[in-house]
Amino acid sequence: MWRNAKCWECHGQTGKGDGEKAPGLKDDLGFPAKPADLTAGQFKSGPAVEDIFRTMTTGLSGTPMPSYRDSLSEEDRWALSYYVLALSAYKDPLTGEALPIAASDRTALNDPKLEAGTPDKAYVPSGRAAASRGGARALAGRTGDGVAEHGPPRSNER
Repeated sequence: MWRNAKCWECHGQTGKGDGEKAPGLKDDLGFPAKPADLTAGQFKSGPAVEDIFRTMTTGLSGTPMPSYRDSLSEEDRWALSYYVLALSAYKDPLTGEALPIAASDRTALNDPKLEAGTPDKAYVPSGRAAASRGGARALAGRTGDGVAEHGPPRSNER
């Protein structure tokens, strides 16, 4: 998806903002506009996958970042949003250090057979309020585990 959407042209092959078109990019006022280093964990529109999805969908006004609403399906935009988030390896934007991913989350994320009902329910980092994802339940059976499935929220997740 990264290659098909041509993200690499601006953001570079590894997402560091060093793509071949990066030096010539300008904002709407004609000033140089450096593409974001997506590995840094700092995103203009917010750090959550929903924020990245919104940016993929609407673009960033005044910048060379386009909207992909018409050129990529919703499913592809979710996949690309998760990929972009993964590039930062869940780094703390203040320290640059990787955030811990619980062993149960890592196991679930590495299981190719495990599926979420919809792309927006694919991963809820441990410790994040389940309500931020519509009260998703964890497959591992403990509230706060990351990989979610459809279903009504449990009483302790509201």
